[in-house]
Amino acid sequence: MHWTPEEEEILAECWLDVTENPKIGTPQSADSFWNTVVDNYNQLADRKRNNDQITGKWAKMSRDIKAFIAAHEEYWRRQAIPFTHYKARQVLRNCPKFCAPEGELPQIDLQRELPQIMFLFNCSLRLLPW
Repeated sequence: MHWTPEEEEILAECWLDVTENPKIGTPQSADSFWNTVVDNYNQLADRKRNNDQITGKWAKMSRDIKAFIAAHEEYWRRQAIPFTHYKARQVLRNCPKFCAPEGELPQIDLQRELPQIMFLFNCSLRLLPW
């Protein structure tokens, strides 16, 4: 079932709320964690999702967001690159689990790797300012 950007944003907010809540975050089992995320999501979203849909979407979405942030953080301000999970990224961009520690961003050989990154995120090299 297709996910809208708004549904992705709700999922990101629910995941972040459960992760950062000191009363329910770390000391619980994975099943308990995801059951809470699913319950919270279903309270907020118009279209209800089951545990497999939520965890499957989260696995793909979080992997894509982490890759995007790691690959582009060092020159984020200089570019206008479209990204399909933009609203969810806005929610998660300051979460420590989605940011590389300062000074530990991956070294990118832009001439070699940028075309692959742009292809991965369906971007055009014409958008880059250089």
